Amino acid sequence: MRKYRPIKYQLRRRLEKFESRIANLPVTDRQLVKIFMTGLTFSQIGFMAGVSPATVSRRLVRIAKRLSSANYIYALGYSREFDPAQMQILRDYFVAGLSISAIADKRKRSRGYVRRVITALEKIVAKKGHKQHRPETEQL
Repeated sequence: MRKYRPIKYQLRRRLEKFESRIANLPVTDRQLVKIFMTGLTFSQIGFMAGVSPATVSRRLVRIAKRLSSANYIYALGYSREFDPAQMQILRDYFVAGLSISAIADKRKRSRGYVRRVITALEKIVAKKGHKQHRPETEQL
């Protein structure tokens, strides 16, 4: 139980910092964050969810990474350059953390199209001089 303690406090501070973005998360992720913010331990949450404490910790770390990613916020700023369907793709990728394949299936688009939309945003971000954030590679 002691080995989870340091990350618990880092996570709580990071999630509190991005509290306004939590409402944009998928329902299951939002519920997990809300339960965690009540002060329960990873072990207690894991027991309730039927998963290990390490799984709870890993999911919360990934959620915190997605919340701190600035790419979707940049997309909101450049929303004139994307149609509503493309904005949904960007939200699915950068906020919900869905894979390109999952987004393609959900939105009835090809994986290539989804990848092009994500790449278009990344090019805009790079052109404007902002640091790019990919949800699966960012460090806590």
